[in-house]
Amino acid sequence: MSSQTQRVTILASAAIAVLLVVIAILVRNLMQVQSAAPAVAPTAAATSTIPPTLTATSTPEPTPTTLPTPTTTPLPTFTPTALPVPNWSATSKLTSLEYINTIVIERERPKEGLDQVIPGRDRIMMMVVAKIHAGIDLEKLPVRKIEINGKSIKLVLPRAKILAVELLPEDSRIYETDRTWLYSSYEGLEKEALEEARAKLQENNQHNQKMLQMAETLARLQLTELLRNLGYEHVVITFE
Repeated sequence: MSSQTQRVTILASAAIAVLLVVIAILVRNLMQVQSAAPAVAPTAAATSTIPPTLTATSTPEPTPTTLPTPTTTPLPTFTPTALPVPNWSATSKLTSLEYINTIVIERERPKEGLDQVIPGRDRIMMMVVAKIHAGIDLEKLPVRKIEINGKSIKLVLPRAKILAVELLPEDSRIYETDRTWLYSSYEGLEKEALEEARAKLQENNQHNQKMLQMAETLARLQLTELLRNLGYEHVVITFE
């Protein structure tokens, strides 16, 4: 090898060595600088906020709740209770109308035997006041006249009549009296006059159709109310 070539090789080697030394010094200085400098938080990289992607989710429909099968509760069976048959014997005579009536009675005691020769007479004339009781006699009402069907009842009643004549002696008045001066038989004449008045008032008022019709109307109203209170809803009352 020529001397010139050797020289070039040496120079190249020297240059390379110097370069390596320089690189080593630079690397050492850089490392010293990094170790002496305060730690700096790494710069957060700018990140772009990506809006969340909305994913359409289908909301499941609610599952229908199966209701329990209704059970039918049977209604209690009511057995109709038979209504009682009215106790007519307790009612007996139903007085539906009362009113005052008067009558004038003249009564004389007849003379017999030797009393006929004695002058004078035993006589009384008085006004008798009485209370007349009109109504229906239910005491002997036959069962065949009563028809009961559930809460309906039909009655066929006897016609109204005079049930009683109540004398009112305190309201009555004696107009005239005559007595024989000897062996008078006046005793008891007033009582006889009252009984005669009772009989005549009974007979006279028994033919008073206006008052008897009124008694039937009032009796129908009274009995209808009585039977409704016992539970009957339909009441029919007729007279024969």
